Amino acid sequence: MIGLALLSAVLLLLPQARASTAGDLERLEAVAEREPALARELARELLKGEHEPLELARIYNALAMASYMANDFKGAIDAARKAEEIASQNRFRDQLAYAFYHQGSALWRTGDYSSGYELCTEALGIFEETGNRRGQLYAANRASTILAELNYFSKALEFNETALKLAQRVGDTALYARMLSNRAYIHYRRAEYPEMLRHALRSIESYEQVPEDPMVRNPLVNAGVAYLELGQYEQAVAYLERSLPISQRVQDRLTELIAWKFLARTHRNLKAYSRALEEAFTALEIARQIKSLFEMKNVNLEIAAIYSNLGDPRAGYRYLAEALRLSEELQRGEINESIARTLKKYEVEQREREIRFLQQEKTIAELRLQQQRSVRNLLLLLAASLACGVGITLRAYVVRRRAHRIIASKNVELRTIDRIVQEINRQKELDSLIDAIYRHTLTLLPQTQKGGFLFYIEEEDRFRPVVLYHYSRQEVKGIEFTPQEARQRYREGSEAVAGGIYLLHDPHLSFGAERLREVIELPRVILTLELEVDGRTMGYLLFENMDDPNAFSDEDVERLVRIREHLTSALAKTYYIAKLEQASRSDPLTKLLNRRGMMERLQQEVDRFERYQHPFCVAIGDLDDFKKVNDTFGHEAGDCALVTVAEVFRSRLRKVDQVGRWGGEEFLALLPSTTEGRALIALEKVRQGIRQTPARCEGAEIELSMTFGVSQFMAGQTLDECLMAADRALYLGKTSGKNRVVAFSGLGERGGAAVEQV
Repeated sequence: MIGLALLSAVLLLLPQARASTAGDLERLEAVAEREPALARELARELLKGEHEPLELARIYNALAMASYMANDFKGAIDAARKAEEIASQNRFRDQLAYAFYHQGSALWRTGDYSSGYELCTEALGIFEETGNRRGQLYAANRASTILAELNYFSKALEFNETALKLAQRVGDTALYARMLSNRAYIHYRRAEYPEMLRHALRSIESYEQVPEDPMVRNPLVNAGVAYLELGQYEQAVAYLERSLPISQRVQDRLTELIAWKFLARTHRNLKAYSRALEEAFTALEIARQIKSLFEMKNVNLEIAAIYSNLGDPRAGYRYLAEALRLSEELQRGEINESIARTLKKYEVEQREREIRFLQQEKTIAELRLQQQRSVRNLLLLLAASLACGVGITLRAYVVRRRAHRIIASKNVELRTIDRIVQEINRQKELDSLIDAIYRHTLTLLPQTQKGGFLFYIEEEDRFRPVVLYHYSRQEVKGIEFTPQEARQRYREGSEAVAGGIYLLHDPHLSFGAERLREVIELPRVILTLELEVDGRTMGYLLFENMDDPNAFSDEDVERLVRIREHLTSALAKTYYIAKLEQASRSDPLTKLLNRRGMMERLQQEVDRFERYQHPFCVAIGDLDDFKKVNDTFGHEAGDCALVTVAEVFRSRLRKVDQVGRWGGEEFLALLPSTTEGRALIALEKVRQGIRQTPARCEGAEIELSMTFGVSQFMAGQTLDECLMAADRALYLGKTSGKNRVVAFSGLGERGGAAVEQV
């Protein structure tokens, strides 16, 4: 009787326990995406109890989702594989699809794009079979994102369109908002910032209909990035800062990192450098915590750029060097993984073929045993099996040879790209790198008949051809484009076939064709590869065919897609090094060379003198009564005066002449191939220009004058002696009335000077 009573009590409690588990499971699935930390704790508690297989599969899938949202991709893969195992054994098709989806998402985030895409599309197929629209929506959305990362934009947009329609059918506003945010990201990858902003704002508007949905952090970041790229910095800051507390609350470290990174870039553009550094270091710390090499590289580059703008090249160089190391590590990993995946695929295909051959041989053997019952049947079946065997063998042989050729071709291509990347990364100077980039990329496109590299010259704000292929310098002399003109011709007037890759089908009808037709023969088609550094276009690689409008295929575009990021990385590396080198040799106020830069240039001229005996002169100029300017008008006015003098030097001297800020209010001018007499005439023009050009600062006009000491370098003289002579001439000019040009003529042991006023 007691046993029956206990059994009755247990049976009465079972429905309550089941109801409690079901409630906890529904709660777990509800918070897995929005509050991953809470979901992971809840999942671990549930796993301590006993569950039916379906419940267990659902718990592991929810844990996989929560782990993914918490950037624990290994944990997500482990949980999803456990869910897959349970779902496969019990034929839970929906749960199997979710397990594939979670694995694919996590593998994508770890860099395994092909496996991620395959699993997500497999999940999509199962969801379509079971009629699970919500699952279809998730899988289509993830496939769209992966394809956008791989620059397959047309297919990415197709999947995204499918996801948007499914979200509308499901009637889930939050999911529809998420699909709009993903659409914004695709437009970001295509550098279509107005469209990116439009979809991001639509997504935010949709999320506002859903109370406190933390997923709104993603379109907030997208909107902030779009505003940044469009140059609307205040709006960028507002949206990025709105995303931060949401990301922090749900512990989404990656989205928080991205927001800090773009905030740093925005404040760098606003010249708020101290704030930009603080934000960049915050982003770098998060990148280290989540062990994202890709983001660590990007943030280090951003810090280097901030220090470059601050005029502190030493500090910047350290972070640039770290970014380069990380970039090379990532490149090596990508190439090795690609080769390993190709080889693995080949091995699997080879094993599958061997298995098929064994099965065929086994079938033939069984037929032969049966044929022994009758000579007639034996002959007939032997003939049939022989014909079948020959046909199968021939087909298999053809397939095998074709597979060998394809795999061998892919391996050669990957190794070629690897070799190109290594060659390009060896270049240390910007000029040699630009040449190497075009020359090596050209080997991937042998059908190119003409072309070149249009590069952005910052000092002129123009794109000019700096590398030529089958064009002469005389042909392209005078060809230049403003950034807007280059964009109109090679980007907006072309078909975007992949990220940063454009196909210009009718060069003779596009923008600027009339002007170019006057100097060169226009091609039938141009394949353009755009290279960017820090969001700014630095060059267009042009590959032209003069005869065939269909000369460039989809395979050619794919080759450029695979190499583009490596080229961009190499260009960014060398560009930043060049900028840092330039910053270490230039004066941040006047933009002239500093003392170090001038000393290097002077030594080059001494070497030239010793080789060719070409005369040159140096002149030291000192602003008269500069202390009074600072004392009377303030240090800002003093800075304004120095900038004004620098502009006069640039406008009055030749392009071959070099001017630098020697220290304080002193300037040094180097005049190559110039005798003392001609130097006096040139510097008198500068003196008059300074006298006639007052410095304007906050409404005040400040009259300026400068005294010059000039010395010609002589055989047997050292550079220091020449500079000391110019300095003595300057001193004599100051003591004899200022505002004049004085030449020094060495008088040997007398140690005097001849004063010549012009």
